[in-house]
Amino acid sequence: MSKSALPWQDFAGLVSAPLVVGQVEKYLYSATALSAVRYGLASPGHPEAPEVRQVISYALMGPNGCAPGAAATVHFSGHNSPEFVAPAAVAEAPTGASRLLLSVATSDSNWAGSPLQVVSSVSGAGDWVFGQQVDDDGCVAGPRATSMTGLYLPASGRFLAYYLGLGLTSLDMTTTTGDLGNVDDLASCSFNTDFSQALEVQRPLAQAAGVVSNAVAWPGSADQGVFSVSGDYYAGYNVIALRIDGQTGQVTDPGFSVPTSGSISTLYAASIEARVFLFSIEQAASGPAAIRAYELTTSGMRDLHRQLGFTGGVSGAFVVVAGSAGMNRPVLFASHPSTTGGFAIDVYDTGWVLGEATPSAPALTIPHALTQPGSGYTIHAVEFGVVARFIPPVVHAYLYQAVYQDAGDQFGIMTRDIDVTGISRSQ
Repeated sequence: MSKSALPWQDFAGLVSAPLVVGQVEKYLYSATALSAVRYGLASPGHPEAPEVRQVISYALMGPNGCAPGAAATVHFSGHNSPEFVAPAAVAEAPTGASRLLLSVATSDSNWAGSPLQVVSSVSGAGDWVFGQQVDDDGCVAGPRATSMTGLYLPASGRFLAYYLGLGLTSLDMTTTTGDLGNVDDLASCSFNTDFSQALEVQRPLAQAAGVVSNAVAWPGSADQGVFSVSGDYYAGYNVIALRIDGQTGQVTDPGFSVPTSGSISTLYAASIEARVFLFSIEQAASGPAAIRAYELTTSGMRDLHRQLGFTGGVSGAFVVVAGSAGMNRPVLFASHPSTTGGFAIDVYDTGWVLGEATPSAPALTIPHALTQPGSGYTIHAVEFGVVARFIPPVVHAYLYQAVYQDAGDQFGIMTRDIDVTGISRSQ
């Protein structure tokens, strides 16, 4: 296992958005407090120097007005600076053209609004620019975006994002206007702008809440699908499948759902041997957490009634499935609190969802927090990104983590090369 670190240009402090690997693995995306960042993955073991775009700044405002805006400025009332916060969504084309959607917030607990910022790349090389700001109706219609995912549709060349608030909202990010926005009606809401008309907004009937998965091919069609969770603590939770038209991006609810064992903190969808599976980390009110799996078919969803043991609870849990050409099946990565403090990442073969024996322990556990003396690095975020590559005879899993480097007081991306040849059962 090797490791390397790249400098992370930081305009205003902590790295504050999770790492997201693009749909076609051209770039690795994230953000600092005020800037969008992406790293080229032409050689995934050695990410390229970052492209950084400072896309927001802020102006302090009094109760009766606001300061004049500067370029790419978001205005806030109060005295708290804005920052990007989880979640983030990426839609990425094979050319490397992409759109990144980020949520913005402040530390003001009384502030309900949450503008969303689109960062755009049209050609995929050297044109990483501010695209547009859009309000998620946080002041008016409920909570700000709690989870989101992105999707590029090759059939129509559209870049879309899907995010959760009161329900699932889709944003067409294909064409952006550069709109920055302003503030009005401060008496009723500290942030009361609405630029949703500038981007196409769809509000399907499905009232999903809490978490939304990545997109995956819908069985037997050219459409895509995402998964989310409905219900609540008292009535119980259900995993639901939502279908996305492969041409228009329109979301429909086919009524596919299945009860869960408890609350869910993370979802990840993957195609394995031409079948579509959803992985979750769940915890019942009176039991331990577990990694569970569901299958989506042309006629509905089914619970596989198989699970992996999981250390700790759902808080801070995160799951990713990664695979590539030449691998017999992808590999599952799940982070959890470790018994020695900090976090660890467990690695599993995914054969158990295909009917093979359920493993009693992970094939590999990777220390998530680099606590060994003299390491010089501290893992900064629970979320991580993974890209898998089969370079005969070895299957490499390149693990990307946000780290703090003691020397020089820098934040950056650490790349760790994990040999998962035996776990993936490469061809």
